[in-house]
Amino acid sequence: MSSVLTIQGKPETVIDDEHFARLLGEKLGCDAAEYFRDAVEDQREILKDEMAKNPLGFCTGECDRVYDTQRHYQDVLQDVLDDLRMYYNEQLALRKPHKLFMLADVMKKVRDEL
Repeated sequence: MSSVLTIQGKPETVIDDEHFARLLGEKLGCDAAEYFRDAVEDQREILKDEMAKNPLGFCTGECDRVYDTQRHYQDVLQDVLDDLRMYYNEQLALRKPHKLFMLADVMKKVRDEL
C-alpha cells in the first residue's frame, strides 16, 4: 500500500517502510533513517510479543466473521439437537425402541459437534 506525501513542496510516493527510511536518509541524513528503522523494528517486536500473549486480541476483522459463522452453526446444530430430542421423546412415548437407537446415535454425533 503506497501513500503520497508532500516533502519540501514536492509529492513523494512512499511504497513501504524501507522506502520511507531511504527518503528520510536523503532529506534528514543517515541517523534519521536508522532511527526510523530501529523504531519500526522495536514496534514489530513489541507487537509480536503481544500477539504471542493474546493472539485473539489482535483480530484484523476476519476473526469476527469466523466467530459469527461458528456461532451460527453452533446455533443450527443446537436447534437440530433440540428437534431430535423432541422426536426421541415422542418415539419413546410411542414405545418404538428400534428408532430410539438410531436417534440416540445421531444425537450423540450432533452433540459432539457442539
